[in-house]
Amino acid sequence: MPAPKPPLIAQKEQFENLFEYSPYAIFIHDFKKIVKVNRTFLNLFGYKTEKEILGQPSFALVFPEDRKIIEEARKSATEGIQFFIPNVRLVKADGSIFTAEAHVSSIIMDDSQHLRIYVRDITESKIAEMKLLESGRKYRTLFENSLDGIYKSTPEGKFVDVNSAMVEMLGYDSVEELLAIDIKTQLYFKIEDRKIMAAHEEDQYPLKRKDGSKIWVEDHSYYEYDENGKIAFHHGILRDVTGKLEKQREMKKLLDVTEDQNKKLQNFAHIISHNIRSHSANLSSIVHLMEGKKSKKEEAKLFDMLKTSTLKLEETIQNLNEIVTINQNLNKPLERRNLEKEITNTLKVLSGDILSAAIEISIEVPSTLEVNVIPAYLDSILLNLLSNAIKYQRAKTTSHIWINAKREYDYVILEISDNGIGIDLVKNADKLFRMYETFHKNKDSRGFGLYITKNQIEAMGGKIEVKSKPGQGSTFSVYFKE
Repeated sequence: MPAPKPPLIAQKEQFENLFEYSPYAIFIHDFKKIVKVNRTFLNLFGYKTEKEILGQPSFALVFPEDRKIIEEARKSATEGIQFFIPNVRLVKADGSIFTAEAHVSSIIMDDSQHLRIYVRDITESKIAEMKLLESGRKYRTLFENSLDGIYKSTPEGKFVDVNSAMVEMLGYDSVEELLAIDIKTQLYFKIEDRKIMAAHEEDQYPLKRKDGSKIWVEDHSYYEYDENGKIAFHHGILRDVTGKLEKQREMKKLLDVTEDQNKKLQNFAHIISHNIRSHSANLSSIVHLMEGKKSKKEEAKLFDMLKTSTLKLEETIQNLNEIVTINQNLNKPLERRNLEKEITNTLKVLSGDILSAAIEISIEVPSTLEVNVIPAYLDSILLNLLSNAIKYQRAKTTSHIWINAKREYDYVILEISDNGIGIDLVKNADKLFRMYETFHKNKDSRGFGLYITKNQIEAMGGKIEVKSKPGQGSTFSVYFKE
C-alpha cells in the first residue's frame, strides 16, 4: 500500500518552514503589492519588520532602469512560464543598490493567482567577474603592447597565441602566418637547440626567422599542466638578445685579444732581452778580441765572426720587426680571395722544389670557395705550410701532399697534409708555435715560420691546429673566419 499523505496542517507547517528559513530572499506579490516576505528577505533588503514592506508595490524594490525586465517576468509568470532573471539591480531599505538574480513563478494563494519571487545577492560574484574581465582586458593590453614576444604553444609544436612583437621579431607578416608554422621544423635550426626546461627557467637559444636568418632569444617560460599532470601548454616571453650577445662576444674577443697581446708582449720582451742581449754580448766579445794586436789570419777570422754576428743580429731585428708589423695590422680590412687560385699560385712558386723532390700533389678545393684575408698574410701562410710539407718528407718513400678545403659553420677550413717525417706532439705540442723552436735536424730550420704563420692567422680572426705522428706525417688545419 502507498504511504499515507501527511495531514494538511503538517504540509502547511513544512511549507512555512521552507519559506521562512530558505537561503533565498522570497517575497509574494498579488500583482499590486507585496503580501508576504521571509526572514532572508528582511535581512537582505535591510528591513526590520514585515510592516515596513508589506503593501508596497514590487517596483519599489527595483532600480528604475531595470523595471522593464521585471514587467516581462511578471507577464511570463501569469502565463504559467517560470522566468529567470540572471542580472537585475535591486534597491535596499536604505536606498543602496545591489545586483541579484531572480526566479519568478506563478502560484495560487487564497484562491487567486500570485507571483512568487526568489532573490539571491550576486554582488560579490559580479564584482569578481568584473575583476576577472578587467584582468583579462589588462592582460590583453599588456600582451598586445609588449615589446617582448609572448607566446602560448602546444607540446606538439603549434602556436596557440602570439603577440605582434613575436610576429615582428621572427619576421612574419601576420599573427595568422606565425600560428600556422610547425615550431619544431620551422623555428629551430636543430631541435636540440631547444631543450625541455623546468618551470620558470630562463634560457638562451637560437631561433630561425622566416627569411632563414638567426636570432638569439632569452626565454622566460613555464608549463601549464592538465588534470592528469601532463603538459597542456607552454607559455613564454621571448626577448631578442642577439645584440646583447654580440656585444658580449665582442667584449670576450677584446679580452682574449688583450690577454693574447699581453702574452705576446711578454714573449716579445723575452726575445728582445735574450736574443739581442746575446748578440750584443757576442759582438762586444769579438770587438774586445780585435782590440789587441793580432796577425792578419786572426784578424780575418775575427772579422768573419763579426760579420756573422752582425748578420744574425740583423736577422733577429727583421724577425722582430715582422712581428710588430703583424700586430699593427690587427684592424686592417680583409679582402676576398679565391682559395684555389691562391694555392695554385703558391705551388707555381714552389714548382722547382716539388719537381726535385718528386712529390705528388692532390688538390680538392671547390673552385668557387673564397676566404676573407689580408692577401700578403695568405701568401705567407701558404708558402710556409707548403714549403714545410715539401722540406720534411721521409727518405725512400713516395712523397705526397694533400690539400683540401671546405666551408663549415663560421669558418673556411684549409687542410694541408703530408706523409713526411712528422712531429712528436707528446714532447713538442706546447713548443710547436713558439719562436726559434725547431724539431728536426734540418740546417735550414729557423723555428720562425710556424710562429709567424700562427700570428698571421690569428690576426685575421682565425686559428690553426695540427695533427701529427712521427714517421707518419702531419696535417695542419687553418681556420679562416667567415
